Amino acid sequence: MSSAEPKPADQPQQTENARLIFEQTMMLWSDQVDYASTLRDKRRTYAAGLALLAGFGVFRISFNEPAGEITTMVPWASVVLRIIVILAGIAFLVATIYLFTERGLFARGQKASENLGAGERAISLASIPRSAVDRVLAAETTLVWRYRDAKLRAAILALSTRNRRVSRRIDLGVFWMIAGYSLVLFAFMWYTLFA
Repeated sequence: MSSAEPKPADQPQQTENARLIFEQTMMLWSDQVDYASTLRDKRRTYAAGLALLAGFGVFRISFNEPAGEITTMVPWASVVLRIIVILAGIAFLVATIYLFTERGLFARGQKASENLGAGERAISLASIPRSAVDRVLAAETTLVWRYRDAKLRAAILALSTRNRRVSRRIDLGVFWMIAGYSLVLFAFMWYTLFA
């Protein structure tokens, strides 16, 4: 018998250590789930910022002036104002795309496992087949705890990858939203100067 093999008396201690490691991994999983919830709340907050823009009716600037209305704006200044407003609209559209999509619009080559939502994929990685549960879990051996830990770590990796991707897309959406609001502010200042 080699010295590296566990003695029968050490087996309960190893099982307990494996269980404790699994509990720590569960805490990591819980942290990733909480972070995903935070990202969802962030996305809702920024969506409210985009809805605020629609509530103000910023883009009600018409491109055809009414026949009876006299405009005091220089024609070239009016064209520049319209271009600024169009650019602001494009910036808000890009912000909306980044905030409300998981991947780019033209993402290709998704694997079959990516057809599931990221949450379902992570949960499926964390689950153990029912038949294996019935046979093995009654023993609660070191091997079972290590198996659970490995499956949970794979799920944590999938969820943390998704969280990083969503966080990056939210950051890009916020950048474009700030750019759009800056263009709207510039359009108001331009209109004030030349109207």
